[in-house]
Amino acid sequence: MAAKGVGRKPKTRHGFRTISLPKSTGEVLREHYLTQVEQRLLSGLGRMATDDYVLPLADGSPYPPDELSRDWANLVRDRKLPRICFMRCVTRTRRR
Repeated sequence: MAAKGVGRKPKTRHGFRTISLPKSTGEVLREHYLTQVEQRLLSGLGRMATDDYVLPLADGSPYPPDELSRDWANLVRDRKLPRICFMRCVTRTRRR
């Protein structure tokens, strides 16, 4: 079952977001991509499509957001990392 809102196109062009990432994050994502490509080729799944997920489940489906949040919190706790707040901390903007 697909997670709610995952993989859907925005309703309007204003729904697209561009984010800035540190160079180090780009490097980590490139390394992760190469690892994914290698694993797919070794398992006989072939090349990745341009719309494949960065953090898929083993079957290629999207990682459910609630499970990702839970697993992230467990990783942060187990490794004693500082907590980082994502979407729930974003300030809402008012429409005028």
